Amino acid sequence: MIVTEDISQLPRTWYHGTTSLHINSFIRNGVNVHYSEARVKTDFGRGFYLTSNWQQAYRWAENACKRESAEYPQKQLDPVIVECEVYTEAFRELPYKVFTETDIEWAEFILENRTIPEGPAYPLKNIPNPDVRDLPHVKETMDQVAYARAGRAYHSFNCVYGPMADGRNARHLRNCLERVKRRKMSPEQFLVEIVSKKYKFPISHQLSINTHEASNFVELRGVFNIAKGRWQHPVTSREA
Repeated sequence: MIVTEDISQLPRTWYHGTTSLHINSFIRNGVNVHYSEARVKTDFGRGFYLTSNWQQAYRWAENACKRESAEYPQKQLDPVIVECEVYTEAFRELPYKVFTETDIEWAEFILENRTIPEGPAYPLKNIPNPDVRDLPHVKETMDQVAYARAGRAYHSFNCVYGPMADGRNARHLRNCLERVKRRKMSPEQFLVEIVSKKYKFPISHQLSINTHEASNFVELRGVFNIAKGRWQHPVTSREA
């Protein structure tokens, strides 16, 4: 994987690790960045997350299967990898963000995405909390404020690429966030805590698709069922 500030230079083949629970939705509807599978308060905001690293997608799929099997014990779920073609050259015409290293800007961006308040949407001028109102990258539009207040994405980027925060211990990350919110940990200390010791950038990385506009440049190419060890190449709704 290359390190570049030009998002159009990224590869076109990407993978999404998930479970068999969501495959029919992918085939019928394509990528939906605000579908319930897309968790809020993630590194780069609510969105559809991809990697060009097959092994990383494999881990994502296995982790998702463990999580969702516990949530839906009545369902027989398999870990799957969705292969997508991403027209990254088109992203150059959209507002995007690329992080090329694990620096303080990257850490603060993750911190703000993971701690954004949740609640109803209001025009920006009516939000009394300056910590929300003054967040960087927020557009003064009802849609973007709605996303921010709903915990979906506080920023106005269509897509974001860069390193992953260390997710080896979710409890540790939550504790770090709580300490930052109580002002017992600085952003600089937070940076030290979240840089992954095991999964180094750029070998491990993530691309988040945060808007429907950006999702128009992502096409489903195939699905690999890890448990069954076989590929399925569905026809997407765009090709039908």
